[in-house]
Amino acid sequence: MKNKINYIILYGLTTQLNALTYQNNFQIGLGYDYNSSQVIASPFKDFEIKTKPSHQKSIQKIVLIKNFEDLIQKLEFEQTLSNVKNKKVQKLLNDRNINNYTLTYLIYNKVTNFESLLQSKQQDLNVTYIDSIDIGGEFIALIHIKTQSLNDYNKIKKMKVSWKDLDKFEQKLNKLSNKHVITFKNIITADDTFFPVNNLKDLIQNAKTFTKDIKDHEVPYRVHIKNKINQTSIKPYLNALQAVNNLEYIRRNREQFTYKQNINTPTIESKKISEQLTNLSTKTMTILKKTVDRIIYPKRHHACTNNIATNISTINIQSKILEKRYPKILEDVFLTVNYDFKIKIENRGSVILLNWIKTVKESDILIHQEKNSKILFDSYINFKDLKASYITGISYGNISYSTKFDSYEKNSSIQGTGIINNANCGYTIIDQSGKLEIGCKNIKIKDLEIKFKHKE
Repeated sequence: MKNKINYIILYGLTTQLNALTYQNNFQIGLGYDYNSSQVIASPFKDFEIKTKPSHQKSIQKIVLIKNFEDLIQKLEFEQTLSNVKNKKVQKLLNDRNINNYTLTYLIYNKVTNFESLLQSKQQDLNVTYIDSIDIGGEFIALIHIKTQSLNDYNKIKKMKVSWKDLDKFEQKLNKLSNKHVITFKNIITADDTFFPVNNLKDLIQNAKTFTKDIKDHEVPYRVHIKNKINQTSIKPYLNALQAVNNLEYIRRNREQFTYKQNINTPTIESKKISEQLTNLSTKTMTILKKTVDRIIYPKRHHACTNNIATNISTINIQSKILEKRYPKILEDVFLTVNYDFKIKIENRGSVILLNWIKTVKESDILIHQEKNSKILFDSYINFKDLKASYITGISYGNISYSTKFDSYEKNSSIQGTGIINNANCGYTIIDQSGKLEIGCKNIKIKDLEIKFKHKE
């Protein structure tokens, strides 16, 4: 029973303490008016302040941020209108890259060296006052990865991240930067001895060393308010900021969406919300919620038609054994193998095939002919949720190899034409009966120029 009571008391105390980012006019013991966001006279006649030393508490994490509300929650900032007006919070809320189509990661290192607490006081549950101030600092950085489609977003989202593997996270970001736009925003809420950096490597390094760098710094960074009374939720405000960013992203990246609405819709809706955001009040929160709830976003394409990998690794096609036998060398005989290639789009754009006709001649006499094909790209594997529309560049090619039949085996590197870059061509007598295998291997096809379109 005793444990149960303790648990209830602890829960009640926790819900009454709310953290704001520190401002210069905050002092322990003073009152606080949430309606005006102003510090007021102390409600206590007598109180003491005690500084409680600690063994430098540090909270370190790297997490994926869904939206502004999620960001404020993970930073443990108080979700009140008064906190929105704080300059450090405003820096975060002015970030245009926090939207539903860009992946955002928070790198966070909070260090508490000391805590100043209100001691002797008359408990009054009907007043709001400053109860304690944390001394130390916070390292806050946001990293944004602009994704190219819904599939791209979901794929990168699966990336595993953790504080202990910050270096691996940096390596992954560097790899992603080859095809994605990656930006970061560095906010360090300590003192002016810490400056933002202009490259990812230094950012990660600063995040790791912040605990050591902030040691013994007597800098206040959080103030705890006790007895929260009738505060207005800012969730509609945060959702409205997210909506403005979403609409701006859609306007700038129209090619990523199935857009059936009027082209001016994002601009009109964004302007309407922005006007409502200029006057923050309880009434405004209600208006903002109705406006945001009415927004109909266009559907984002599952895949991206840009930067489709249409380069082909070296391929091999099987060489059939000729029916005619060559049990001995005949130097007066010329052997010629010829391939005519053609790339075609089949199955309504879901498959790209390489078709070819192979002919073998002994001098001028045709001794072998065959037709075959090979799948170069399958939409399910190579370009999911897209289909090939047409080939904009060359779709045919040829490679031909001629030689004297003056040895049991020959191979040469041969240049092709059209879509064929080069190949290794030759012949081999594979047994004593004179079975001849002749053809080309390691065929290199040039990068293709193919136009894709979305399935949806």
